[in-house]
Amino acid sequence: MPLTRIIEDPSVRDSEHSYFIQAADAVAWACYQRYAPSKYVRQKGARNYFARLEPVLLKVATRRNQLAIVEL
Repeated sequence: MPLTRIIEDPSVRDSEHSYFIQAADAVAWACYQRYAPSKYVRQKGARNYFARLEPVLLKVATRRNQLAIVEL
């Protein structure tokens, strides 16, 4: 059954206790590594991790970027 809403109590807490924050952190890290890969990522060939998220990306944020990444 597809998720239509995600609710989590707004509170100050360590991301260790929130799967939603951990997921957002992982996506942000993968996006960052796409544009500025670390030495480890370059060595392991993990630069394309963000592309693996393409099936679940919400691509209405911008049409300027194929993966809907809004660059500031």
